[in-house]
Amino acid sequence: MTSVDSKMVIALDLEGVLADILAAWVKEYEKEFRINDVTDWDFTSLRKWNETLEKFLFETDHLWNNNYTKIPPLIANIKKATDRLKPFDIVTSRHTLDGIKLWLDLHNIDYRAIVYIPDKKPVLNYKTFIDDNPYIVNTLKDEQFLWLIDHPYNRSVQEKENIKRISSINEVE
Repeated sequence: MTSVDSKMVIALDLEGVLADILAAWVKEYEKEFRINDVTDWDFTSLRKWNETLEKFLFETDHLWNNNYTKIPPLIANIKKATDRLKPFDIVTSRHTLDGIKLWLDLHNIDYRAIVYIPDKKPVLNYKTFIDDNPYIVNTLKDEQFLWLIDHPYNRSVQEKENIKRISSINEVE
């Protein structure tokens, strides 16, 4: 295996970028709201349905660990789309790594490594991130670039020189 400078490797998020965890969660747990009702990262917009971020994390951990096949990809032809991004690491704050590996294998996604980090992904030595988390911009360094996957919960983030909003990984240049 050849060595690749980690600055040349893309940090690719999983949920909300590759995997449509929100759609799977709404369907599996028969939620009463629509996906577009999730308008903020910490789920305060869902309090009227008695939903919390903690409940979401607990229930989606169960999906990753026991029903990963029910989690659809966010885009069609996900293997082809990810192949053109190589090399990349899956960088996630989700600790359900066994289910994640099985999901990636199910969709034939070839990645360099899976990196677990609970918070503040930009502290890692990557130059380019593809993510949907609006808070990543708070710790993004000037020399780092973020392709922000557009979702209702991150619309407050403004584009600038090192932040570009896109609808899917198919738009990464």
